[in-house]
Amino acid sequence: MTGALLIVRPGVDFQFGSVLAVLSGAFSAGYLVATRVAASTTAPVDALRFQCVFGALLLTPLAVLNWSWPTPEAMLLIAAMGALSAGCHFMLIAAFRHGEAAVLAPLVYLELVTAMVLGRVVFGELPDLMACTGIGLIVLAGLAILVTERRGRAT
Repeated sequence: MTGALLIVRPGVDFQFGSVLAVLSGAFSAGYLVATRVAASTTAPVDALRFQCVFGALLLTPLAVLNWSWPTPEAMLLIAAMGALSAGCHFMLIAAFRHGEAAVLAPLVYLELVTAMVLGRVVFGELPDLMACTGIGLIVLAGLAILVTERRGRAT
């Protein structure tokens, strides 16, 4: 958590985007809990199918209200994002089916590291020293969990 705070550095300035980010985090946590519960009793493909259908039904009204015909290039990007998203969700469901939640949950913080790398590649932004320290703490925490779990299983 400290590593994430070093990267994000939340301020005291109130911004609507901050509220949306907090809500996003809460919904994401709910998604992870629901995925863990579903993964223990449902095959990953079935859980993924439910998520895709439910998501499509939930978002259809917004799509209808804001519809415009996509260009062929946009359709290709939409298809690529859909395939990548489905693949990632499938791997997450499978991970929760085979791994312990206590081990997997902290690895969600690796999303911050990925966002930092993509920020560099896509936007040319370089992380500062504090952000790099946060990334290092996240990686070290993940490695510490891995080592602790392996030692616990060995004994």
